[in-house]
Amino acid sequence: MNDNVYAPPKAELGPDSRSMAGVPFYVVSPRKFLILFIATLSIYQVYWLYKNWALYRQASGESLWPVPRAIFSVFFLHSLFRHVKAHKQEDAPGEWNNNASAWAMVGLIVVSNTLSRLSSRAVGSPYTDWLSLLTLIPLALCFLPVQNQINARCGDPAGSSNDKLTGANLAWCVVGAIIWILALIGLFATDAVSNAGGSGF
Repeated sequence: MNDNVYAPPKAELGPDSRSMAGVPFYVVSPRKFLILFIATLSIYQVYWLYKNWALYRQASGESLWPVPRAIFSVFFLHSLFRHVKAHKQEDAPGEWNNNASAWAMVGLIVVSNTLSRLSSRAVGSPYTDWLSLLTLIPLALCFLPVQNQINARCGDPAGSSNDKLTGANLAWCVVGAIIWILALIGLFATDAVSNAGGSGF
């Protein structure tokens, strides 16, 4: 029975829900993951976490709320990765320290959020602004091994069943591009103001 209160949103970033039937975690190719993660300035990670929890809830029958677990991800990453590791462990691509992956991602998410808050208050600008953007790289690199584990344990090592960018994906990329442009304009404007202030008479 499908409870409408917890039903996945209609306008989603991922593929048609039919391609996810019976899959306990969110399969997506590393290429597509990186495109959406970087293009949306890591906003995609919230959807990624939501889909993993929603699919796990459907497959396991456990009573849990995917949305809060996606939003407050730092409190639930360890639990999610434990569930991933427990699924079809014999199909895993090599050894995987799920706790180390979770702690690394929690640390980077906390650092990224802290830098974002500091930059929004012009504390340490422009350094906190640039560092906030640069944390996207190591965070994305932390997600990739986890995604590889999920894909392999769900029987699709390359994530080929979810490799194509949909219309919704492209729409989010356009929104992300606008945010990127505004962010970069703000960064360079801050740099210009700082340089002008530093070269006063």
